Amino acid sequence: MLLHSYGYVSDFVPEFIDAGFGYLQPLEVKAGNDLLALKKAYGDRLAFVGDIDVRDGISRPIGDRA
Repeated sequence: MLLHSYGYVSDFVPEFIDAGFGYLQPLEVKAGNDLLALKKAYGDRLAFVGDIDVRDGISRPIGDRA
C-alpha cells in the first residue's frame, strides 16, 4: 500500500509501517524529513519515493531551478 502525504512525517513512519504501508510518497526533504536517516532506520520495511519539490515544476521554468 502506498501512502501519499505532504510535509514533515518522520515522527509517524513507525505508525505507517504498523498500519501496513510499504511506500511513502513524496518524502519532502524541504519539510525537514531526513531521507538518509529514514532509509537507514526503516529502509528494510518501507520504500521512499520522492524528494521532489512539486512546487519547482509549477513556479519556475526549468532554466531557473537551482
